[in-house]
Amino acid sequence: MTQVDAHLSTGLPGLDRILRGLIPGDNLVWQVESIEDYRPFVEPYVAAAVAQGSKVVYFRFARHEPLASPGPGIEVHALRPEEGFENFLSDIHKTIDRHAFNLDERNPDRY
Repeated sequence: MTQVDAHLSTGLPGLDRILRGLIPGDNLVWQVESIEDYRPFVEPYVAAAVAQGSKVVYFRFARHEPLASPGPGIEVHALRPEEGFENFLSDIHKTIDRHAFNLDERNPDRY
């Protein structure tokens, strides 16, 4: 059974308390009316991940303003869903595979 990781954070201490921690690979899904409703969750998450030395991989495929910019610890992958679902999904899987063994370079035995 996978353990909750006290080092993983949403970047929002109150939300971390409500969620009672995160497990590597968790998906947090938000239903929002506009991208601006989502931005207050993304920015603290990215900042916390970078501050902890984690790599952020941002898949960008929408027309709205980017939620993260490339920089130290932040990798942006621009996907093109208009090229078809198979290509879209393949690009995501290739990126995940490339990072699969680098989930936590500080503690590789944790996974």
